[in-house]
Amino acid sequence: VPDLVSLVTSDGVAAEKEAITGNRRNIMLKQGALMAIESFVRALYPSTDKSRLASTMASVFLPALSSLTKFMDKTARGWIKDSVENEESEFGDAECQLLSSLSLCISSLIMTLKAKCLPHLPSILKPLLKSLQSVNVLMDDAEDEEGIRGGDLLQLSIVKTLSAVANTLPQFIPPYLDSLLSEDTLPSPTLHGEDKDELSVNAAAVELETALATKVPIRQLIL
Repeated sequence: VPDLVSLVTSDGVAAEKEAITGNRRNIMLKQGALMAIESFVRALYPSTDKSRLASTMASVFLPALSSLTKFMDKTARGWIKDSVENEESEFGDAECQLLSSLSLCISSLIMTLKAKCLPHLPSILKPLLKSLQSVNVLMDDAEDEEGIRGGDLLQLSIVKTLSAVANTLPQFIPPYLDSLLSEDTLPSPTLHGEDKDELSVNAAAVELETALATKVPIRQLIL
């Protein structure tokens, strides 16, 4: 697992923007490593947190979560900056794909590690919420179908990760509700509608809304 994390977070994969082909190849390698980490955590982590094996696995996957979270923040900031400066950037598209894969991998780690993820929660949620807000704004203005499909995937990945947090650690969501419920985030029309059925973006958004309504303590929602 540490070797896979090193492959994901290595600077060599975030190469110069001129090297588009090499960058895309490196992005694919990173995505493969992220899928492998997901498979490992699902297969190796025990069903109960009280066993010695759980402690051993946590000592492996928590450092992985920490490193991936930092790298996700870096990737999100790079993608947001690039998408604002150049909406048609191929480098931005590659970062978008990587951000989607990072989000899904972190989602699996959250669902498995549960409360052990708490120290990393702010570092996970802040870049995800900023990225969701940015992709929603871009999607609202998008005209190119390929760009829209890429945006759909990023929306779906982020919303699924937010749902993992809402379902696994609902009592710790309230500090982020203002950002989550702002008009360009979860309520955004780009997350809803019949045209979202193909990738189930609408269903994922509804699942997140349901988790917030049923899992977050009412007293915290009122506050």
